[in-house]
Amino acid sequence: LTRAWVKRRWVSRLVLQVLDALAKLHEESVLHGDIQPDNVIVQKTTLGQDFAKVIDLGFARARGCSRLTLAPEPPSEIHGTPGFIAPERLAGLEPDARADLYSVGALMYFLLTTRQVPDISLAPDELGIPAPSIMAPGARIPRAIDAIVMRALSDVDDRFPNAAAMAGALRD
Repeated sequence: LTRAWVKRRWVSRLVLQVLDALAKLHEESVLHGDIQPDNVIVQKTTLGQDFAKVIDLGFARARGCSRLTLAPEPPSEIHGTPGFIAPERLAGLEPDARADLYSVGALMYFLLTTRQVPDISLAPDELGIPAPSIMAPGARIPRAIDAIVMRALSDVDDRFPNAAAMAGALRD
């Protein structure tokens, strides 16, 4: 087996575990809000397998919660890790679960290329995000993986509808 093949399989297994955790959070109407490398820890199971755990719910948001007091609403701030925040959040729009999926795409991009997703915010109509296979040609990233990452990083309406759909595409 080649190193590139082993790395792709490892990344896929870990991302599937992240997506499973997000699916459970999203079922409870909780958005993580900060999926990035420091918030995914990898531990060994008793059988010696790597297992990814999603941690740090410090920026998590529960949708549909009512306010408990009549205190003034705090100012709306954007929290998260630069390079992993969905563009709609940066634009000040109300995020949904697809914002977390953007962050998973950014995580995959980083794991496959060792680079963060390029910032194209200054000229979005003129610049595009290069596919992971272009940024890491030696990794021999299959087109199917490129397509999953790029769909996760696309405009919000073009992303996977939920974590289970993204996981299904990755399993296929």
